Amino acid sequence: MNDTDFHLISDLWSDSAVSVTSIILQDKLGRVVSQLRDDFDGLGGRGKWGMFGGHVEAGETPAQAAIRELAEETNINAEATDIAPFVRLVPVQGYQVRHYIYTLNRSIELHEIAVSEGAGFAALNARQLAQFDLIPSARMIFDHMNNLGQLAQ
Repeated sequence: MNDTDFHLISDLWSDSAVSVTSIILQDKLGRVVSQLRDDFDGLGGRGKWGMFGGHVEAGETPAQAAIRELAEETNINAEATDIAPFVRLVPVQGYQVRHYIYTLNRSIELHEIAVSEGAGFAALNARQLAQFDLIPSARMIFDHMNNLGQLAQ
């Protein structure tokens, strides 16, 4: 996979050496699973809602990192064939590095999730997401999904 496999949803793209990645999870009702970030000093997006994911480590592709982070943070295992490139962005606000976002090619059951990072999670529809305090990148991604009709209302 390369950058052109992802739809660019921000006005800029960066040559930053730092990248983060995530896999969008949805349940059978079309709600997205959002992670409540821990509220610790020094943690980016602390106390806000976002997605499970993290940094791409040296020697990893964004897809490998997304699969690793998904397993580490939720105990959900995926293979490269289980994910598809969705969007890439560099948010104007928040953490201004390259974000690579994938979708999981199946719906999940909430009981599959065993959170090991973050304060919790919720399955949210578009109306609920509009009311939640989201990190800027998550807001951009979920708004894009909603505009495409990919979110439960």
